[in-house]
Amino acid sequence: MKKGCRSCKTPTLPEQDDCESCRSTDREEPVLKPLFRGEQFNQNDYKQKSRMTAGLLAIFLGFLGVHNFYLGYFGKGLAQILITVFSLGFAAWISWIWAVVEGVLLLSGRKKTDSNGFPLR
Repeated sequence: MKKGCRSCKTPTLPEQDDCESCRSTDREEPVLKPLFRGEQFNQNDYKQKSRMTAGLLAIFLGFLGVHNFYLGYFGKGLAQILITVFSLGFAAWISWIWAVVEGVLLLSGRKKTDSNGFPLR
């Protein structure tokens, strides 16, 4: 039975340890999503985020998107802070309701991972 290279998808023989086209080994661990462009991610250097911290940040400072920045969801955090700033605070209640809902989901355990897919502790 033939198997394929994970990197370039070229078919390889079962007894081959590396791909003939790209020279990658079939036994490599899958590369996790990097934190920054061009940076290799090392799982041992990663510190798990706290579900309790994220939930409390959402309830108390969620209108600024602080909990989303903490969890690595920079787009959602930026959207919440922009809603608050560009409306001069008049539409901050929209961001706050959004944040309270996310805070409840975090504290109840329904939202279980951060932006990198790692479980919250």
